Amino acid sequence: QFSKRYIAGVSLKDAVAVTKALNQKKMMTTLDLLGEDIHREIEADAMKSKCIEMFREIQKTSLDSNVSVKLSQLGLRISMDVCYRNVKAIVEEALALNNFVRIDMEDSTATDETIEIYRRLRDAGYNNVGFVIQAYLKRSDTDVRALIKLEANFRICKGIYIESPD
Repeated sequence: QFSKRYIAGVSLKDAVAVTKALNQKKMMTTLDLLGEDIHREIEADAMKSKCIEMFREIQKTSLDSNVSVKLSQLGLRISMDVCYRNVKAIVEEALALNNFVRIDMEDSTATDETIEIYRRLRDAGYNNVGFVIQAYLKRSDTDVRALIKLEANFRICKGIYIESPD
């Protein structure tokens, strides 16, 4: 019940309809394809393809929207190489369509890898990508200070994961 107001629907068609209505009210949206913690490469590649499809639909329907991704849906639990390959393909498609990718932060076990992949993308020249930092992690203050020096594009969220007190 709580999350229902944040979920546009079960299909891309639903998301397009909701986004159009919000755009008419001068609101921008971020589309997020649910489905994290992928452990098979074929599933990670399928998620990559669905994200690319979302960008193409945003362009086709002239929506004011971008896309957020979770690295565990793109292969982070398989390998950094699989994940980087998939997120890079998404970022490249977004760039070709003059759009933006936000990498969502997951639980603290993925923080180092998320920042590393973001940095690799920026080092490769991609400026149409940003990510999220969880505010309440003990390390976040240090991470934010380092990222500001890089002129990183990030947003801060409260975070929903139950984390270790450490």
